[in-house]
Amino acid sequence: MEQPHSLLVDHREHRAELACRLAADPAWSVAFAQLDIGDYLIDDRILIERKTLVDLAASIKDGRLFRQTLRLAARQSPRATATRGHANPTDDGYRSSDCRAALDQIDSRKPARGDARGRWICALLVEGTATDLRGSKMTGASLRAALATVSLFFGIPVLRSTNAVESAKLLESIANQNATIANGGLPRMGVRPKGKRGLQLHLLQGLPGIGPERAARLLDRFGSVRAVMAANAAELRAVPGIGPTCARKIVWSVAEEPASYGADSMPVQSRPAR
Repeated sequence: MEQPHSLLVDHREHRAELACRLAADPAWSVAFAQLDIGDYLIDDRILIERKTLVDLAASIKDGRLFRQTLRLAARQSPRATATRGHANPTDDGYRSSDCRAALDQIDSRKPARGDARGRWICALLVEGTATDLRGSKMTGASLRAALATVSLFFGIPVLRSTNAVESAKLLESIANQNATIANGGLPRMGVRPKGKRGLQLHLLQGLPGIGPERAARLLDRFGSVRAVMAANAAELRAVPGIGPTCARKIVWSVAEEPASYGADSMPVQSRPAR
């Protein structure tokens, strides 16, 4: 059985349906604690602030949403911000005087978790449907504007789910992807096919310069992924659309460098004359 993901949940979430579902799921190792920011800390790397639509509307009215978002932005991993290409609210050039004071106060706290600087990949999870907002006197335009501010100007991605079941699946997916990337894996975009030929074409498209059409030609010519990998540059060039440069890159990407062991790696010394 795979090692469960660690999940630290803010104690105020202990009665939430999402927290109860995750605590009962063997895929998670759940502990409750008082978190200074956020609600769900996944594998000590990803910090999620969860809000129902009702709570989101209330937090917009009383200004709590932007204060909480500011705190998340102060702890946002610089690597995560750079990857998304958003402006970083923690950069000195971006801070207003009011934001600067608030962020400095947060930054001065001793980080309990996260990386060496107490940073995580942060996100806001909004849970619920439009019917939950009946009677809240909150317009859709106001909600959209607030979430746009959170995403674009504070650099915090906004995730959506309709209920706790979807939220649980979303957090598990995030944890699995994080584990894959942390172990050196790279995410493959698009839907992964289930049929054998579709899967073979999917694998071949991971080779340099190979798209759907070239992958199909390679598979038709060689009959299997293994045969494509074993082909030399001349054999690959015989496939329509595969030029010399593409063939060389394919051979280079799948070939192993010959290893030198023992005496082969030692400099050859001349024998003394008899």
